[in-house]
Amino acid sequence: MKYILSIFGALLFASSCNKCYECKQYCAYCESSTGVRYKVCGTKDVNHAQVDSTYLALIAIGYTCTILNDDRNVCDNSNKINDAVNYYYKQDYYCNPK
Repeated sequence: MKYILSIFGALLFASSCNKCYECKQYCAYCESSTGVRYKVCGTKDVNHAQVDSTYLALIAIGYTCTILNDDRNVCDNSNKINDAVNYYYKQDYYCNPK
């Protein structure tokens, strides 16, 4: 009986744990008057200063630019696949374990 209760307790504890990732987006989105578009995003290897310098350089040559800046937490839940697709793959987020 103790064995069954300990297994049930371990399963209950394991199911209550969520693995979460902190996802950050920092991108410069620029478009020229002729429709040429560039999107430069920060990653683990490209810092925000590099994105900012690209943003300023493109503005200087006539592009219209905006900064996309957002933070999201993606946790291991029933929507984890949708969260990963929406925040990580489609919108250029980079994620780190939290």
